Amino acid sequence: MPQPVHSKAWSYAALLMAILCISWSAIFVRWTSVPGPASAFYRCLIPAIVLLPTWLLPGRRKKLSVRTYAIIAIGGFFFALDLAFYNTSILQTSATNATLLGNNTPLVVGILTWLIFRRRPHSGFWIGLALAISGLNTYNFLFLMLGLLLNWRPRRFLDAVARAVPSATGVLIQFPLYGGIASILTAARGADGQSLAQQLAAFFTHIATPSSFPVVMGAYSAVLGFFVPSGGGKWLIEAPYVMQSANDLHAHLGWAVQVYNAAEALPNLINPFWMLPLLGILGLKARDLIGFSFLQFVVHLPLVLFLLWLLGLTLDYHPPVLPAGH
Repeated sequence: MPQPVHSKAWSYAALLMAILCISWSAIFVRWTSVPGPASAFYRCLIPAIVLLPTWLLPGRRKKLSVRTYAIIAIGGFFFALDLAFYNTSILQTSATNATLLGNNTPLVVGILTWLIFRRRPHSGFWIGLALAISGLNTYNFLFLMLGLLLNWRPRRFLDAVARAVPSATGVLIQFPLYGGIASILTAARGADGQSLAQQLAAFFTHIATPSSFPVVMGAYSAVLGFFVPSGGGKWLIEAPYVMQSANDLHAHLGWAVQVYNAAEALPNLINPFWMLPLLGILGLKARDLIGFSFLQFVVHLPLVLFLLWLLGLTLDYHPPVLPAGH
């Protein structure tokens, strides 16, 4: 008697539906704002109600031992516990972070299986894992950590990058770190519930006045730019507390951005980050230009700070206008 041939289309359709449901689950949990244990309870209850009738359908069933039922019960308990912790984590952080960390679970399971049971995961496991954690930020982080690990010493790692891409070494190394620093400044909160960016904003609000804010913030940006040259990229780090301080002091918000833009460029005359691509092409070093650019720095530093203060006095404060619905 010929065996029935089942189309794979239904299997792939069910797999696609499962992927869509899993990818949206964290977002739905975030929207509901229901405590993690409660949402995990209903997530287990509803499938149980749907699947229970299949157990009552007539047909032959393999008789299971008490030990097997115990293993199933323990597995179900830990699955429910995992859902409770996962749903709680979504409410404590962003849905993106919780999903990314949750997708790393197969990595831990695969490695532990390899180490404890000596069962090496097949190639399909690693391909699926790569797809699960795929994302530009993830790959940037993995390649950065892999480079550090293979070179072992930071100095060797920097030299290797400089030899590989001499015209863009600073950009490739620094800007991923800027993104991490910006996340720490805005997301990490202390015991008082305030982020580090909010505490920095309160500090600048305390030491500055509306008229002196351009000078204070300009001097700060110039000093920070000397130690963290970025060609403007560190605005991602400074923006949260710079704009908050300007708003608290009722300083012109647009001028606050220009203060950063003008003052941050001053240390580039000493540490010419903006000329890195050109220096790499010409085969020059920063020390070949420092004698010329330092004189420009000495002249422009007091002039720029004075103009930032003077022109700031001509601008009135306008409160930020949020789009409708916010």
